[in-house]
Amino acid sequence: MVTAKGPRDVSLSALPRTWSTCERSKHETCRPKKSEPLSLEIETRSLQPLVLEISSFLNDADCQHVIDKALPHVEKSSVKHMDHDVGKPDANWRTSSTYFMRSDDDTLHRLDDRVSALTLVKKSHQEYSQILRYEEGEQYVAHHDYFDPAMYKNNRDIQDMIKKGLYNRLATVFFYLSDVEEGGQTNFPRAGGRPQPHDFADCSKGVSVFPRRGRIMIFYSMHPSGEMDETSLHAGCAVKRGTKWSANKWILGDIGDARLGLPSSHTMRLGHSILKAFADGYSATDATKPPQAQELVVNAQALAGAGPALAQLVSEMPGLRSLRLLTASNPPRPAGLRRATWPAQQACSGQDFAQLTSIQIRGGFSLDSLNLGAMLSSASSLQVLDLSGSEFGDADAQLLAAANVGPLPELHLLGFRGCKLQSPAAAAALARAVNHFGSIRHIRMQANRWRVEAHRSFAEHLLESSAQALVSLEAGYSSHGQQGQALPSQSLPSRTSDPSAGTPTESLAEELVEGGDAPATESRSDKLHFLAQFGVGLWLSAVACRLASGLQELRLEKLDVGVVALQILRRRLRSPMALRVLAFSTGCTGLSEKKAGIELAWLVARVTPRLQRLVLAGSDASPSLVQGILEAISRRETHDAFVT
Repeated sequence: MVTAKGPRDVSLSALPRTWSTCERSKHETCRPKKSEPLSLEIETRSLQPLVLEISSFLNDADCQHVIDKALPHVEKSSVKHMDHDVGKPDANWRTSSTYFMRSDDDTLHRLDDRVSALTLVKKSHQEYSQILRYEEGEQYVAHHDYFDPAMYKNNRDIQDMIKKGLYNRLATVFFYLSDVEEGGQTNFPRAGGRPQPHDFADCSKGVSVFPRRGRIMIFYSMHPSGEMDETSLHAGCAVKRGTKWSANKWILGDIGDARLGLPSSHTMRLGHSILKAFADGYSATDATKPPQAQELVVNAQALAGAGPALAQLVSEMPGLRSLRLLTASNPPRPAGLRRATWPAQQACSGQDFAQLTSIQIRGGFSLDSLNLGAMLSSASSLQVLDLSGSEFGDADAQLLAAANVGPLPELHLLGFRGCKLQSPAAAAALARAVNHFGSIRHIRMQANRWRVEAHRSFAEHLLESSAQALVSLEAGYSSHGQQGQALPSQSLPSRTSDPSAGTPTESLAEELVEGGDAPATESRSDKLHFLAQFGVGLWLSAVACRLASGLQELRLEKLDVGVVALQILRRRLRSPMALRVLAFSTGCTGLSEKKAGIELAWLVARVTPRLQRLVLAGSDASPSLVQGILEAISRRETHDAFVT
């Protein structure tokens, strides 16, 4: 059960993993068959970093058992030194005493189970408990619990432990085993995004959690994206009176867990409960001081049960500008659920997303679990929609086009790089969606599964107004291997087709290879390269013809361009383009020949007279290409254009 308790307090029943969950109303208690529920009050102390405080998690017997067991073994604490601190005394940072305790009795096993149930992280991701004793005057100055690989390059033990950055401390569960008369608080000096402190022993700034026997604190050292959270800097402040007993339980995660925030096997349960808790907590916040968070990063895989909570949360955060939905690649899809039955399919209907300026969905996230059309229909201030790297595919494009979303007057960047788009019909649907959106200026559509006809279909279905508004286009195949494969039959040059038909003919194909043998006399590999370059030339010329008047920047990736494609472009473009930047970048091939340089020079002179920047970095451009360009420049027809 999750209910709002106050401005930043929520009440959450944390159930051990062996218990079964059940549906409960606001005033009911879920009674598992085997045991009583553990009712806890969770207080959010900070959102940056995320710090949660839970009172009365441990009873007196638990605390005393841990202290008694550790007391004979504690010894002066050590520090894992960064490379630039090797050789310095540990006391410069830490003066406490420590004992690493294995969970080898029933009480400790039970505590591990409760931590696992609370965090929804399996016990195998927990380190041994670190028991700590602070006498009067002892402290641990501000530090991070994670290990930055760049700071421990020469420490082989640390590099092995974190697998050179693929494994790290994701979160810390901190136990307070005793009361302290004065001092001994845990301080987060950078809470709320404060700057780096000058004095790492100063506990007067930021957020502090004070010792109280039985209390625990959870804070996260890493962002959901897997990046280290520098604001998780924290200090064990000096004890002024009394003795402080406490314990660390570090939660470990590999790179997949870090990006998700938690192991994938528990993501669905955590997403529904914690996300709903945040939503209710924000709803109860004093309206005169609304939350000012500007970016929300959510484990998108959790949306299979928490779509309504996400919609509620976004609508309750008036300062929110950016929503990022991230997850690991190829997330498992719940078995037995068809597309229309996903719980979050209508999650965003009726919600207002007018404050959002940026939506990013990536990392293998399936659009099945989110009604994208409903979300965008109210996002009137949206400036960036980036679906790159998501599972956005043909069916999603058709649904988005059918939703008739728009106009979105502020939207200027649309990204769907590396999605699952494939068919010409989906390309046409996406073009229709772009027409509904309005005047988009930048589109990134490279690295999809599109081939010749799909690219042509996208260009041909853009309205004139959409085509004229487009300033920048990034395009290309998903991998270089596609270019050497046979093209679909409808896009190959036919040896028997009628010259009057709309498909390319043999006469045109042979005419393109000026000064060389016809493709029929070449090897199979040469034929495949010819066909690949021919296809590239066809769809590039279609795109260029459609966008000639407004397009100023064209960036291409992983294309087998070559002489053939450049000749098609030169021959089919009847009027000059407005291009100022033309880039043949990562993975572009076929630009190593002198003849390609000559054709490129003619293309620039005749078709792109306004060109200011030609980018060849990342392609296979060679000195021969440069020689070809220089030879063409020396001719009178092209000299003036290049000089200009």
